[in-house]
Amino acid sequence: MKNQIPRELDELCIEVGKFIEYWGFKEIEGRLWCHLLLANKPLCPQDLMDRTGVSKGLVSISIARLLEYEVIRHEYTKGRRTQYFQINENITDVIQNVLRSRERKMISGIQKAVDLLGGLPKEQLQDINLKRIAFLHKMVKTASNYLEILIFGGGKISNFIFDKAPLIKIEKETLSP
Repeated sequence: MKNQIPRELDELCIEVGKFIEYWGFKEIEGRLWCHLLLANKPLCPQDLMDRTGVSKGLVSISIARLLEYEVIRHEYTKGRRTQYFQINENITDVIQNVLRSRERKMISGIQKAVDLLGGLPKEQLQDINLKRIAFLHKMVKTASNYLEILIFGGGKISNFIFDKAPLIKIEKETLSP
C-alpha cells in the first residue's frame, strides 16, 4: 500500500516515468528516480515500495539498473545496514554515461550489421541498392561521430550542451540510527 504521499507527487512521478520510458528506460525506473529526486532525504527500497506500491522484486531490479547506469548512487548511512539511495546530482555524467554504455553499443551493432551486409558477394546483393548501403554506412558513421563528441566533449557543441546542464546540489541528510 502506498505511503501517505500527495496524489500530485505520485502523478508527477508517473509522468516522469512515462518520459523516461520514452528514452529507453522502464517506466518504474523513472518513477523511482523521481521519488528519490524529490524526497527530502535518501530513501531505502522499503520507502520506494511504500511510495509506489510496487513489489520488492521490481524495486530491486529497477534500483540495480539505475545503479548500473549511475543514475542513482548508494548513500552511506553510518550505523545502518539498510541501503539508502540518492540520485546522481551530476546530470552531465548521467547523460554521458548512458550514451557511452547504451547508445554507443546500439550504433556499434548497426555498424557491424551494415559492414556484414556490404561485405556480401555482389550476386547476393542483386535486389539491394548498393549506393544506399554506402549511404547508410556514412549515416551511421556520422551518428557515431556525433555521439563521440557528446560523450567525450571534444567540440564546441558538446561544451555548449554540457556547460549549460544543471548540477543539482543535494544537501547531505543524516539519518539517525
